[in-house]
This record gives sequence, C-alpha cells and structure tokens, in this order.
Amino acid sequence: MKTLRIFVQGENLPDVDYIEVEVGRTVADFKSAWARKHTGYTLANVFVFAEGGEEPLGDNTHLDSLETKHGVRVHLHRCHRIHAKVSYAGRSVEHDYSPATTIAHIKKWAAGKLGLSPEDAAEHVLQVAGTQTRPDPDTHVGTLVSSPQCSIAFDLVPAERVNGCRQ
Repeated sequence: MKTLRIFVQGENLPDVDYIEVEVGRTVADFKSAWARKHTGYTLANVFVFAEGGEEPLGDNTHLDSLETKHGVRVHLHRCHRIHAKVSYAGRSVEHDYSPATTIAHIKKWAAGKLGLSPEDAAEHVLQVAGTQTRPDPDTHVGTLVSSPQCSIAFDLVPAERVNGCRQ
C-alpha cells in the first residue's frame, strides 16, 4: 500500500518530524495517527496548516491534495495567526501570518516593504529580536512562538561573513 510521508513542524516541536499515512487519508486521520505516535502532544485546540497556507485545513481535507515534489508539509499550532514585526535601520513593518509561513517568505515581504533591493536583501537575514537566533529560511514562524503569545519580532541584519563569504 502506498503511503504519504508528512513532514511536521509546529508549536513546541523543536525539530521537523514526520509521520507516514496511507494515501487517501484525511487531516482527521493524520491527527489520529499523530496522537498515537506522540502521546504527550495534545491536539486539543490545535490548527493544522499546509506549509504556506493561510487558513487551517478542515478535517475532511485529503492529504493527497497537499502533496508537492517535496512531500506533504504541515504545521500544528494553537495560534490562528502570528503577528510578526520586522525592524531595519530604524524602521519597522508588521504583518499577520499563518504559523506555517516560512522565514524566507517573511524576509522577502519585509525587505520589499522596507525598500531593500533584491541584492541588498540577499545580504541580510532575519534574527529574532533581542537574541542571536537566526532561523533557517525554511523554518515555519510558528515554531518560534507558543500560544498565547502569538507574536514575534525580528531584526533584519547583515548575514555573517566567514572568510569573506556570506553564511
């Protein structure tokens, strides 16, 4: 029987995890399988989002419809929206995102709103404000936030150079 590998990021999940379900299964089936695999992780009041999706998936959504060349990628979170603030050179922009929005997407949006050229934007990364944490571009913003604190602040900072090369 063919299976789908579902890659999962989410609130209180420090690393990307995965679970396999049979083709033809729904979000409700995924939740049941997830609860069996992770007995300590409660799904009460948790939304399931497709990566990059703006709205939570319904329990009857077929997982096959979410498959891309990179598999099925979902996000589990109690927050429906994450308020993100990005600061750069004394200016700030703010926007509400789905928890399944990638850091790369937020950076691209913020750089455009802040007037950075694509070349200048490529030389910068998002850093969680007040920390040294620079999340990877494919990290979902929801992994950095726990309910009820459904907001986060970033600084757009120059990428580090190692031996003259950007990291």
